[in-house]
Amino acid sequence: MAGSRAAFGQLVSRYQDRLYSSLLYVAGSAEAAEDIAQDAVIQAYRKLNTFERASGFYTWLYRIAFNLAVSQRRRERVHASLDQAREARGDELADSAPG
Repeated sequence: MAGSRAAFGQLVSRYQDRLYSSLLYVAGSAEAAEDIAQDAVIQAYRKLNTFERASGFYTWLYRIAFNLAVSQRRRERVHASLDQAREARGDELADSAPG
């Protein structure tokens, strides 16, 4: 187990800069790229037993990171769309709480 952790650490060290650089455009900012790269590494570690070696490790890691980035951008877009709709109408949703 310790050997596989060490090997995983070596792979992450080898590919972390490349992964971050690849995510800069997709993530939209340096901070988001860094966060997504970190989340991808954590997720890859948790799912290491699902890595089938049909592709290279970096390809697998990048796919995890790319999917996380797309999901993040989708969540941001939905939030922004709701805010834009409220601004366009010129009103806010009424608070239905008594008071």
